[in-house]
Amino acid sequence: MMMQQQFRLSNIAWAVLVLLVTVVSQSMRAQTSEDSSRAANRAAVLKDSLGLSDEQTAKVQAIFLKSMGQMAKEREEHQGDRMEMMQAMRTHMQEMDKEINALLTPDQQKKYEQLVKERRERMRQRMQNQDGNQ
Repeated sequence: MMMQQQFRLSNIAWAVLVLLVTVVSQSMRAQTSEDSSRAANRAAVLKDSLGLSDEQTAKVQAIFLKSMGQMAKEREEHQGDRMEMMQAMRTHMQEMDKEINALLTPDQQKKYEQLVKERRERMRQRMQNQDGNQ
């Protein structure tokens, strides 16, 4: 009798473990799919804004996808320390901008620099609005 209870408990534990692994796996796939979609959308915006070739667009999309993974990792590493996280994100964005800039023609680089300035200004305004609301 005792052996049967342990066996049932063991089966239940395995079932819960399999269920947990399945849920986590599906969640990770959904996040990867979402990141892939976001990277493709961001690359498409740059393609239109800068007149990127298909080859440049594919490389930019790969940079965005890699960047999203790294940024998620940085958010986890710097949880609770907002200033440290912001600095890490700023550094990461600068590195990403350099990678993208290296793929561009001189005309595209000028347009991209303008887009970067506009992005920074939007971020600055958001930060000011957040600080004002607290």
